Amino acid sequence: MIFLYRIAICEDESFQMKQIMTQVERYGKAKNISLNIKAFDCAELFLNHFNEAYDLVFLDIHLPGIDGIQLAKKIREQSHRTKIVFLTAHENFWPEGYKVLASRFLIKPITDESLYLEIEEVMDQLIEQTPFVLASQDKRVAKVAVEDIFYLEIAGRKVNLYTKDEVYVSSKSLAQFKKELEHHHFAQTHSSYLVNLKHVKLVGKDSVTLTNGQEVYISLRKYKQFKEKFMEYVSSL
Repeated sequence: MIFLYRIAICEDESFQMKQIMTQVERYGKAKNISLNIKAFDCAELFLNHFNEAYDLVFLDIHLPGIDGIQLAKKIREQSHRTKIVFLTAHENFWPEGYKVLASRFLIKPITDESLYLEIEEVMDQLIEQTPFVLASQDKRVAKVAVEDIFYLEIAGRKVNLYTKDEVYVSSKSLAQFKKELEHHHFAQTHSSYLVNLKHVKLVGKDSVTLTNGQEVYISLRKYKQFKEKFMEYVSSL
């Protein structure tokens, strides 16, 4: 079974970026892990494409404009799940790194052995700390973090799982997902929809507006119960 992990690399030196990408790709092939890797040469470009679903981000500390420490702070404002590994030629940035909950530091030049060790430890942390469900995408089995799911929808004999930027498919029934996710603040708006209350922005009479602007239909039958569950969730924060 192949799992899909999302990795971003933010490094302004072209040679270093290509080297790290090659090393990460080799690791994925060696471990039979499917990796979705994105590379950026500056913080601004990274932020324009930042996806909360990234499992791991490699950050060069010395970036032009917004440096790696500042970028890590911005990542933490949006996601506490994403693991951060700093790339640096100096150890004197370690105290600042720990303030933004950096998982690790890699000292340049980066060897295959040191990179593989860091990825291995981060993957172990992700497995232990992040609740997930299994679904498929492009004929690959992916681990989808529960907190990244905006809503689920019955689609024929399958169920679609919608995250911020991706759609996954599962052969499980919506009833099975409802039971599996009952302790993760999900509620039904309709017999065909299961919504993550974390991503709800507004509950209307005919639809629920999510934090990404998308709307999900809510039936009259489910309206009262869903609104009560949403209010309970908000009160618990």
